[in-house]
Amino acid sequence: MTVTASAIKVWDAESTSNWTTNKGDVYSGWQREGSYCLGDQVSQTSFTEVYDYYGATGSYLNVSGKFVTFWVLLWGSPNTLANAGVGYYLEDSAGNAVILHLGGSDKGGMYYGAYGWQCFSFYADATYLQNNVTYTQSAGSAFPDLTNLEKVGVHFNITSKAVGTSPNVMWDVCYALDYVTITGGSDTTPLTFDDIVSADDTNAWGIISEIETGTYFVQGKFRFGDTTNDTYFVDKGKLVIFKDTWVPDGFHEFDIYRGSANTTVFQLGEKSDSAGINGCVVRAPSDKRFVLDAYTNYDVTSMSAGDVGLYGSSFYYMYQGKLPDSSNGEVLTCNFINSGLLYAYQTTIQGTNFIGSEERALWIPTNHNVSDSNFIGNYVAVYLDTEGDYTFDALIFSGNTYDIENATSGTINVNCVNGSNPTTVLNSGGGTTNIINTVYVTVYVKDKDLNPIENARVWVYNLDDATEIMNTYTDADGVAQTTVNYQGDRNLEIRVRKSSPTEGTRYIPVRTYGTLTSSGFTTTVIMYPDTVAL
Repeated sequence: MTVTASAIKVWDAESTSNWTTNKGDVYSGWQREGSYCLGDQVSQTSFTEVYDYYGATGSYLNVSGKFVTFWVLLWGSPNTLANAGVGYYLEDSAGNAVILHLGGSDKGGMYYGAYGWQCFSFYADATYLQNNVTYTQSAGSAFPDLTNLEKVGVHFNITSKAVGTSPNVMWDVCYALDYVTITGGSDTTPLTFDDIVSADDTNAWGIISEIETGTYFVQGKFRFGDTTNDTYFVDKGKLVIFKDTWVPDGFHEFDIYRGSANTTVFQLGEKSDSAGINGCVVRAPSDKRFVLDAYTNYDVTSMSAGDVGLYGSSFYYMYQGKLPDSSNGEVLTCNFINSGLLYAYQTTIQGTNFIGSEERALWIPTNHNVSDSNFIGNYVAVYLDTEGDYTFDALIFSGNTYDIENATSGTINVNCVNGSNPTTVLNSGGGTTNIINTVYVTVYVKDKDLNPIENARVWVYNLDDATEIMNTYTDADGVAQTTVNYQGDRNLEIRVRKSSPTEGTRYIPVRTYGTLTSSGFTTTVIMYPDTVAL
């Protein structure tokens, strides 16, 4: 197993060297990483612990676009987030300095271990930080240039009174990360989330923490596999929660990598016949959603069935998903809830629910492999951006604002089979959408002894649309049948007569009612002899 980070170690907190303001002292025994950490006493006041990065390295620090993590241990009581209970110090080469308000008594970090270490983090983008994070200008007049930082540090605002001379705040290693890469494992001994936890325990990148058995906080960008090494990652029955930290919507990522000559297997849950079971739950805050991408960097040339497999798993607040462009990708018995657009490509998707998307739930090509799935309460259930013919196989729609969006300027024909029931369409590109959903309307006419009645006139009327559906006679088997294009449930009126004096027994006319559904309509009418008519 190999877990590596593309990262800058900003400081290691192994000594007080190059800590220039309120630099604290060195402590050992409860450090988060390495052999030591730094600590200080902050009593009913605020301190900024400043590290001279330029003095330590001879170069300026560029953190722009990176994910910055740092560790603190609080034995004193921090002030609130608004009052910068925990903050991060940034100073550029021109002397512009701010303190970012990142945590406090009302907003903690990602916890780790028995001592109570917390990892605080933020996305280092000047525009994002200025628009989303409260900060205090401590020097200069401009926001610091994140590509040219001279000094950085950690800030504490502690409301409790310290006793004696012992420290009540600690801090340890800080990173500026791009991503972590997970490779290795084998078909018989695949990697799991526990392996990533083990690597983070040692390195303290601050990207994952097991908060209880089988439950993980995660944050940042994860790459499973690469284009060279074989990788096997398989886990099941786990709860994975992306942390609510200072990042934009869609920042957190699970990216699956594979080259043309190596193997990458990524599976959540397990396959049982054609169903998915024992899956994982992956969720994020509603405004800090995650991306799952097994398409952009995943070569399907030598892919086998299930190499990317999502089985019996649920995904909450996924910003966007992309699946392999191969039917060997599998999504079985899963749930995508309150999520953004999932690009199916040619992945096999069966028995899956798409629920509550406020945007578009699923994109498919004309040659898709999606079947036996439900779309419930989405704004747009299925998004189509290529004109042509599509087949919907057992795709059931309920409570969506639009079942289909046609984003083209041309014609899309949707052929519905096995109970597929789309009805509402958004032609956002000005095109035309034809829903072709042929269902049978069948009326069986029998006498009281259940013998078929031939030549009974059967009339079926669509009460909602005020149209006649059928007006014909039963055949020798007592059957009257026609087909209609299903465009939503309709209330029906059915009338049956057999009263000609020249054709044997006369029967009392029958009037009944029913409902046309996505499965069509079938009914049996029992007629009784009319002993009064002349």
